[in-house]
Amino acid sequence: MDQIEIEIIKGIQAANQKSFGYLIQLYFNPITLYAKSIVLDAELAREIVQDVFLKIWNNRDTLEIKSSLKSYIYQMTHNLCIDHLRNRAGKKNLNLISYDDLAMRLEVFELEDHDSFFDKLFSEQIELAIHHAIEELPEQCREVFVLSRY
Repeated sequence: MDQIEIEIIKGIQAANQKSFGYLIQLYFNPITLYAKSIVLDAELAREIVQDVFLKIWNNRDTLEIKSSLKSYIYQMTHNLCIDHLRNRAGKKNLNLISYDDLAMRLEVFELEDHDSFFDKLFSEQIELAIHHAIEELPEQCREVFVLSRY
């Protein structure tokens, strides 16, 4: 770690807003570009980078950086981007109908041929979910998957 980074860290730990402003001025744009390259959304990248700097400021009392400040910020940004992508994938709503909900609908509407109707609808939903998952893969991964499976 160079002397400038050491001074910035000391200033931030001492709640010096000028040091924090200098940190933001120094790293905001390159870190935002890095985040954008991961999440592929400029606005989301800016929000993530703002979260990075906010976490640094909020945790300034316990801030302990052993390597380079730049590496620390890039790693933090990377981790927050990956966390966001994981959360987004986990929360993705594919509008699937649960088995219990479908069974109730079949009973209420007294649809005939329950089993074949359920099997057809459920298999279509699974195919749709698989298709969406495949489409979200990076291009090379998607190509390898499609060639190996189909």
